[in-house]
Amino acid sequence: VWTPRLPWVVEAANASARCDGDKLPAISGITPSDQVYNPETMKLCQLLAVDSGPPQYPGPPIEVDEGDTLSITVVNLLQDSALSIHWHGMYQNRTCEMDGVPWITQCEIMPSGIGTRQTSQKTYTFKAYPPGTFWYHSHVMQQREKGIQGPLIVHAKQDHYRDTGAYQQERVVTFGDWWHDPVADLAYNGAPGVGANPVTYQLPFTLINGQWGNGTAELPYPTISVQAGVCYRFRFINMNGETVGNTVSINGHNMTIIATDGVELKPLLVNSFAIYNGERVDAIVCANQPIGSYLITISTYRTNTVLQDPRDGQRHDSYVSYAFLQYDTAPVASVENNCCDDFLTFCNSTNGTEVVCGGQIPPGIGGPPPRGTGGGTSTLPNAGVLWDYVASPFRAEPFTAVSIIGQPAYRFNWSIDVMTFPHAPNSNSPDPYTTLGIANYSFRFPHSPLLYTKGTCGAVTEPDFPQLTTRINSIPTLGSVVQISLFNSVAFGREIHTVNQSQYGFPHPFHLHSFYMHIVGIGRPNDGPWNGDETLLNLTNPMRKDIVTVPGNSWIVIRFIADNPGVWLFHCHIDHHAAAGMMTGFLVAPNDLPELPGGLQMCGPCLTSSRCPKGQQCASYEDYFLADDGLTALVVTTGVAIVVLATAVIVLLWIRRRLAKKLRAVHKDNIELPAVS
Repeated sequence: VWTPRLPWVVEAANASARCDGDKLPAISGITPSDQVYNPETMKLCQLLAVDSGPPQYPGPPIEVDEGDTLSITVVNLLQDSALSIHWHGMYQNRTCEMDGVPWITQCEIMPSGIGTRQTSQKTYTFKAYPPGTFWYHSHVMQQREKGIQGPLIVHAKQDHYRDTGAYQQERVVTFGDWWHDPVADLAYNGAPGVGANPVTYQLPFTLINGQWGNGTAELPYPTISVQAGVCYRFRFINMNGETVGNTVSINGHNMTIIATDGVELKPLLVNSFAIYNGERVDAIVCANQPIGSYLITISTYRTNTVLQDPRDGQRHDSYVSYAFLQYDTAPVASVENNCCDDFLTFCNSTNGTEVVCGGQIPPGIGGPPPRGTGGGTSTLPNAGVLWDYVASPFRAEPFTAVSIIGQPAYRFNWSIDVMTFPHAPNSNSPDPYTTLGIANYSFRFPHSPLLYTKGTCGAVTEPDFPQLTTRINSIPTLGSVVQISLFNSVAFGREIHTVNQSQYGFPHPFHLHSFYMHIVGIGRPNDGPWNGDETLLNLTNPMRKDIVTVPGNSWIVIRFIADNPGVWLFHCHIDHHAAAGMMTGFLVAPNDLPELPGGLQMCGPCLTSSRCPKGQQCASYEDYFLADDGLTALVVTTGVAIVVLATAVIVLLWIRRRLAKKLRAVHKDNIELPAVS
């Protein structure tokens, strides 16, 4: 059983005092009145997950072996924010209550300022399966991009590449987009549900393992240390909250992709690759070049073609951040390796040798990249291809073939939608209300966890707008094959994504909880909706992933085997898209659900327990607590026994008293009289 040495504590922290390594400089062009971008109000490290020792971002890594049992107690010390932790990619075989989705599989972990000791913490217990590279994060909307997230690595019992010596060591590399305050930024600049797209320009930074740098002493470049002659398994994790994805390359080093989302692949040699929101890519990188520091380039696909950036007056849909692959004895790259002494400036070459520095700009908008050191100053071109399963024809093939045989028992043909209503729910405002949805329904969270009620109680529908509802799709038969065709019809005005000089609509990464999706069909950008032609589908060893990105103005077809009973979400993994309703779910085999464990926190109007009538809810909290398993049942049983025993004692005492009274009467009647002479 894997347990942290202490309960994890999620707490508020002073960013300037506890996250000094992540402080970013002020950038010119922002007026002092712009409080959203004021560095003094930055909220990157406001929420932190800690095991023991100092708080950290990302949160503490979990490394376990396949099949281990994890038991993690999460304590919410926030004053006014509820919490839950989702274990992204974990199968949760018959432990749906541990999936970590508030109002779907559990009650929120209440903040310490509001809840009790029982409601302000939760222990998650589940098996570490499947093996691979995963992560954990809050599933309360827009909390994960504030810092509640971290790596979860499950080492496989059988790892072909490790067992054959293809790599000797491992490195975990996380990417995260940086916001001063996601909620404030979105509200300030506009997003579905709170205004108009596109969203904020205030997202020019990608954090590499929680760090961004420009080569100065205060903000050094992030580095990934390697030893010459050693091959590494790099476990890349995209923890972005609002950004669609990143492309990654390492100067002078090829990468061999061997897994994605925990599924081992046949080796694919690449010079760079795309990794979308929520995805993981495992690649072998060999430190086989001359000693030096080699530039790592992380290009960022934005959530939209952004609003005009006041810092340079331009629109941008991509930014670049940098790190270095650092050989252990090589000089560290610093600001001296930039083309200018200040990386926040334009750097223009007039004659190929002379450098002219222009006006200040954010990193990645203009100017050449920084240079490496040692062997990293001059590198050979990388071999291989750009791997981007969304925009390119190169498809990765799983190492172990798995095919879905037979026709799907359930088929869903959906589109991703922008939905506009005359006004917001429960509002008399004349302003129209815009939100997002799937199949013309925008998801609303229920009032009680649907798992507890098996979907029979708790769903919500807005009275004025029936399309704003808790839409969960029923899969009553365990083991059924389910097919989803999803058309990405969303186009937010200027929402254009550029790859290889081609433009197409905005891609959306979709995550299915519990199950691997078999990507049996995927269109190219701008292909339009799928025409239903099944000859276009690959039913023999397709890619398997727990998150798949739908190309802009195009389609995917996925299949999965619904072999795990529970309530499982299917949603866009861009945080504010999910918050705006781009979400649905599946109720799988409710009659096969195992009994819920005793002691679960209850919430909302629908109260259930394993001792309540099956498939029904208890009428009150009192009924629930009396019905609860474990200690409560023991106390009730013991109490009944005490009452019975006390009653028996009272009855015995009463009988004894009656007998004593009769004996005294007999004694009086038998008093001896004097003899008669």
